[in-house]
Amino acid sequence: MISKNEILTETIDKIRAKDRSTLTAIYQEVYPMVEKYVIDNSGSRDDAKDVFQDAMFLLIKKVELKDFELRSKLSTFLYGIAKNLWLKKLTKNKIDPKAYLAERNYGDEENDEHQITRVRLVKSALDLLGEPCRTIIVEFY
Repeated sequence: MISKNEILTETIDKIRAKDRSTLTAIYQEVYPMVEKYVIDNSGSRDDAKDVFQDAMFLLIKKVELKDFELRSKLSTFLYGIAKNLWLKKLTKNKIDPKAYLAERNYGDEENDEHQITRVRLVKSALDLLGEPCRTIIVEFY
């Protein structure tokens, strides 16, 4: 019987070899979770794709290190990388991640106030952007 450690070691070896079927399987398992997280936290599908691509790149770079040791499920590790990348992006864009990480409760007064606060935060973030970035984003949305 093959142990979980042996399967994990084999998967890591396949990632190191950039085995297409292994990378596709990882994508199919983890990407939907990352996409949901990013969209639920003020992002778009395109943002999710960018974050996931960056997370996969970092995963591959980490796995290539000789002393790399995975202490959790691969999916948990990759999801954590993506989540941290998204939070850094929100912070870098001067958007308070805490404002977007609250549970969504549609239809109540508190949520309406929360939505107004979110719109104000987005407007203030747009005001911080220079041209042509601001125009591109405003025209797109």
